[in-house]
Amino acid sequence: MNKIALGALTPAAHTNMRTFCCLIALAAICSCKKTVTEPNSPPPGPDTSQTHSPDTSYLVKTIRTYNYDATGTQITDSSFFVWTYDSKHRMSSRIGTNFDKNTRDTINYSYGSTQRTVHYMTYYDGGTSVTDEMRTYYLNSSGNPDSILNDDRFTFPFNGNQVTQTSKSGVFLHYDALGHDTLWVGYNIGQYGRTPYSITRKSYDGDALDSMVEYNDPAHLDIVSYIAKFKNGNYASDEINPHGTPHSIRTYTYNGIPSGGFYFYEGTTQLLQSLSQEFLNPVAPTSVANYTYTFDAANRVKTFITSKNNIVIQKSEYTYL
Repeated sequence: MNKIALGALTPAAHTNMRTFCCLIALAAICSCKKTVTEPNSPPPGPDTSQTHSPDTSYLVKTIRTYNYDATGTQITDSSFFVWTYDSKHRMSSRIGTNFDKNTRDTINYSYGSTQRTVHYMTYYDGGTSVTDEMRTYYLNSSGNPDSILNDDRFTFPFNGNQVTQTSKSGVFLHYDALGHDTLWVGYNIGQYGRTPYSITRKSYDGDALDSMVEYNDPAHLDIVSYIAKFKNGNYASDEINPHGTPHSIRTYTYNGIPSGGFYFYEGTTQLLQSLSQEFLNPVAPTSVANYTYTFDAANRVKTFITSKNNIVIQKSEYTYL
C-alpha cells in the first residue's frame, strides 16, 4: 500500500493486509501553490491543555505536508492528500499531489464478499508518464486474504513514442491453526510460470506479533534482508541488511498516547516519540529523529512534527471528517 513519506528516518512501509477499505468514488483534490518559506519555530513541548488521553480514531480528511532543508528554514517539497469514505466509513479513495515533483496519484478502493480491490493511478511529469496498478485481495472463509494478485502497467515517453510495460506478481499467505499469518511468499508471474522473489516469516507471542523476518533478494532467498522485533504491538527495533550493505539498526520509542486511527506506521498502538538509526556498514554517526504532536479541541492530532537536532525537517497538518 502506498504510504506518505514521513522524513528521512521513516521506516519502509510494510503492507498490513488485515486492513481493508471500500466502494470506488471520485474525490476532487484541492490545489495549492508551493511556498518557499514557512515559519519554523523549534518543535513544541508536550501539549498540556488536554484533560484526557487524545482520541485519534477519527477519519482523516486531508494531510498537508512540508519538507524542509537542513537549516529548517526553506521548504524543499510539499504534498497534499485527500481521503473519501463510503457509508460504512471504509476508505473509498485517496488523491495525492506532490507539488515539487509534479506528480499526482489516485487510489480507489472497492469491496466484495470474496475479494477486495485497490486501484492505484500515478501521473508523473504532468501526466506524460502513468503507473496503473491493480491489486486484488482474495479472501478465505475467515475474511482474511489468502492471496494477492498485482497487475501493473507503466506508460512513459520514449524516443517520441508512448511505451507501455506490463508486469504481474502475486503473494500467497499461510496461516497457523490460530489464524495468524505466519508466512508470505511473493512470486513474479511470467509467460512461463511463476518464480519466487520474496519470503516473509512472522512469529507470535499469543496473539501479539513478536518478530518478522524478510528475504527480499530473488537470487538469494536463503539470506535475511530485514528483521523486525515487536513489543506490545509496536515496532521495538528493526535491522536492515544484516548480512549486506548498507547495514543499520533502528530503535523505536513511544509516548504512551494511543494511536487510534492515526498511523505514523501502520499497526502501532501508540504514537511514536523517537526513532534512532545506527549505521554499522559503512559506519556513520547515529541519526535520531524526534516526533511531537499538537491536538485540536476534539483531542485529534492536529500537527505532526519531525525534528533532528531541534530543527524541524517535516511538518504535517491534519483535518478530519
